[in-house]
Amino acid sequence: MNLTIKKRGLINGIRFEIKDTNTIKIWKPEGVRFVDFKSRCDCIVRYIIDEALFDKKNCKVEVVT
Repeated sequence: MNLTIKKRGLINGIRFEIKDTNTIKIWKPEGVRFVDFKSRCDCIVRYIIDEALFDKKNCKVEVVT
């Protein structure tokens, strides 16, 4: 039986979910342009990797609105 445990959380008011071993999903707040959100998204991904919640430096990030 294949069980997967998804890690979910909130960092600086931004929801995230570690979907699988290669993918992090981040929810973009409504009303924020993607151009303005990109730097915040990068910081959140860096934090997730630095805190060992995710163990790959090369990962796929899905931004959900």
